[in-house]
Amino acid sequence: MVSLTSGKQRSYIATIPLLLAAAFIVAPPRFHFAELKEEYRNRSKFAVNSTVEYNCRSGYTKVQRSILHCTSHSEWSDTSYFFLAKSCRHPGEPENGRLVILSDLTFGATVNFICEEGYRLIGHAERKCVLEGSQVTWDRDIPYCQVIPCLPPPKIEHGTHTGTTMEEFNYGTSVTYQCDTVERGQVPFSLIGEPSIHCTSTDNVNGDWSGPAPKCKVVSCKQPKVPNGKQMTGYSLVYTYRASVLFECEHRYTLKGSNILLCNENGEWDPQSPVCERSSCDDPPYISNTFRDHSNSNLFPAETVVKYNCVGGYELIPGISSASVTCQKNFTWSKHQEFCRSKHISLWFKIRCPSPDIRNGRVRPRKEPYVYEDEIHIECDRGYALKGNYGLMKCERNHEWHPPLPICEPACEPPAHISNGWDNRGWRNVFLVGSTVSYSCNRGWSLVGVSSIRCTADDGETPHWDAPIPRCPNPVIENGKQISTHETEYTVGNRVEFQCESGYILEGSKSIECQTNGNWDPPMPSCIKGLSILVRIGPYLLQLNHIPSVSDLQEQQINSPLCNMVRESVKLLHCSLSLAELRTHLEAQKLYLEIQKLKRGLQKYKK
Repeated sequence: MVSLTSGKQRSYIATIPLLLAAAFIVAPPRFHFAELKEEYRNRSKFAVNSTVEYNCRSGYTKVQRSILHCTSHSEWSDTSYFFLAKSCRHPGEPENGRLVILSDLTFGATVNFICEEGYRLIGHAERKCVLEGSQVTWDRDIPYCQVIPCLPPPKIEHGTHTGTTMEEFNYGTSVTYQCDTVERGQVPFSLIGEPSIHCTSTDNVNGDWSGPAPKCKVVSCKQPKVPNGKQMTGYSLVYTYRASVLFECEHRYTLKGSNILLCNENGEWDPQSPVCERSSCDDPPYISNTFRDHSNSNLFPAETVVKYNCVGGYELIPGISSASVTCQKNFTWSKHQEFCRSKHISLWFKIRCPSPDIRNGRVRPRKEPYVYEDEIHIECDRGYALKGNYGLMKCERNHEWHPPLPICEPACEPPAHISNGWDNRGWRNVFLVGSTVSYSCNRGWSLVGVSSIRCTADDGETPHWDAPIPRCPNPVIENGKQISTHETEYTVGNRVEFQCESGYILEGSKSIECQTNGNWDPPMPSCIKGLSILVRIGPYLLQLNHIPSVSDLQEQQINSPLCNMVRESVKLLHCSLSLAELRTHLEAQKLYLEIQKLKRGLQKYKK
């Protein structure tokens, strides 16, 4: 046996407890899903290579051997799960809602329930998988989702809404309001506020309407007025709620504020009416004998300077260096005066022309005195005309009128033109005494009357033409019309032809001519009521005209010559005559009637 010194002996004695402690390890781990078997529960020390075994706690099931080993390192072997929690069946999902699984569906797990928008949860929002006996189950019943209801929408005065026939007002339901109608001529009610509201919710439990119900009230705004402005749109006799108007300022004014106004629920325009402020002067003043510098602008803001130049023949008045006016801050033009004077101003006071004295005429303008560069116009009295002068004169430096003052000489009025002819007056419109005008006819026409007329004036008489141009009155006959020319006045040689209306016979000459004495020759004819017999033969329509006499108009006898002639013509239509023979016979009868007509005319002429 080895002997130990006292120092070494104490060291070995100190390590003995450590070796004893290493031979034994602490108690095995504890698990919420398992517990030690009964024989291991009261032990606190376990030697190396010792084992322990576990049993499942309630709610768990074994999936592998539940034995742990104490290793040589004084540690327990792998403590992986060898028990699993039991699973509850699927908890279900409510209609109009959904299930929220937080982790899994095993023992101890918790699930939540939420509802879709517009639905509220009735029941518990949470279920837990719990132990019941030896099995696991859910601790509560599944909740359900109920649609969120709203109270009926509020009623309004002078109006109604579209939900009056509905019994329920659930989430999402909307109603629209409208105002009552009024009698014609009255101001209608205006709907103030949002016309539609809907059922909603702020806490997903209780239903609320999205906003207050609108109101029906009579709103009327006064006619808007903007001084120096004009209304462009929105004209109306009555301006009700939300009526709008558009304004624009007059020329040379600028709008300050909004150009669009709305009639609000208080019967006032919103925003306030704009203001049209002056922003330009009016057109620059007219200053005689000047012209402005060219400018396309018609606006003249404050501080605008407009310059003037003198017209030809004028110059700046001594002492004026610049001719201009300025638009002032109050939008009026600065004070101004005449800027220019005539370069011949000294001549105005030295050169004078004699006062014009025109016999049988007058001067315009009339003034005293007439000075240099004055202009006058001469006009002659009726029956007189200027000779070789247009009547415009000017006062010259030599104190004389240029051209010299004219004379108003006696003159005739311009002569009339003739139909179907021409004259040699050309461009003349003044015909002094002694002037002549010659007339000629167009080809195919003959001149009736004098070929030349002369303007004459006896002592003290008004000038006149020595031979008048003959004219004939417009010929008009009753129950007839002209078939040639249609004039209002007729001169010598004009010819007119006539035709009677249907049912009338022309008595007299068909054509008449205007004579030098102003009468028609032969005399105008007349249209007399006549008797016509129409006979159709094949393509021919023959008309037999007869002028009835007094005895004819009274004739009702069967054996009258006229009736016999008609009967004879009718018989021929039934005979087997040739067309040429029948035509000859009818023409002979027509000739007979014409002879009878001439005889009656001759008898009337003799009487």
